[in-house]
Amino acid sequence: RVLVTCVGRGFGRAVVIELDSYDSSVIALSKTKSNLDNLKKEFTSIEIVAVDVGKWKETEAAVQNLGAIDMLVNN
Repeated sequence: RVLVTCVGRGFGRAVVIELDSYDSSVIALSKTKSNLDNLKKEFTSIEIVAVDVGKWKETEAAVQNLGAIDMLVNN
């Protein structure tokens, strides 16, 4: 399971697309819910979490119940 931050556009989005092509289990984080919703429409197997990773307490609470994470792409 790979957690990727800031996936709304650019590099983070590209990482999600690439990982999905390898059938990886992806957890996508972005502060913009609409960007996450659009990404989820394209890649239905990903998990999405709307959170501003610049706010540590919110991020910690948001990812607390995700279970084991094998890799982090901290964009």
